Amino acid sequence: MPLTLQKLTGATVASTVDLKIPGQEEAEKVALVYRPAVLTGKLEDDLRKYGERSEGWAALVSKLIVSWDLESEPGVPVPLEYVPAVIEQDPETGRDRIVQPASGALMEIPTWILQGIIEGVKGDMRPNPKSGESSAASSSREA
Repeated sequence: MPLTLQKLTGATVASTVDLKIPGQEEAEKVALVYRPAVLTGKLEDDLRKYGERSEGWAALVSKLIVSWDLESEPGVPVPLEYVPAVIEQDPETGRDRIVQPASGALMEIPTWILQGIIEGVKGDMRPNPKSGESSAASSSREA
């Protein structure tokens, strides 16, 4: 039977990402579950409008990550919630203006943490050219 995109888009992967903390020699581990099929060329193009701003990273994490063990304090997981900014075009200048800024728990996380999570997941998705297995450079899959 042929493989369908519908089957692939529902698949999830459990992994552990190494998150390098500035000023700390050893990386911390973040266990997470992600949807590899969510990361598409179209999604990446849509997110490019944010550049390096935290909003783009928060939007990507909210779509890609299903669950994680990142906590705001012991026993309190950080919710994977993100509400995009409301943007309107200014009728006088023709430029976009933010009417309501993005919000949600992910907007409170420092950008370098969101970037580290995404880079770790991308590393996990990258196949090892010799074996076809995931790369262990920045993350590791769990069975």
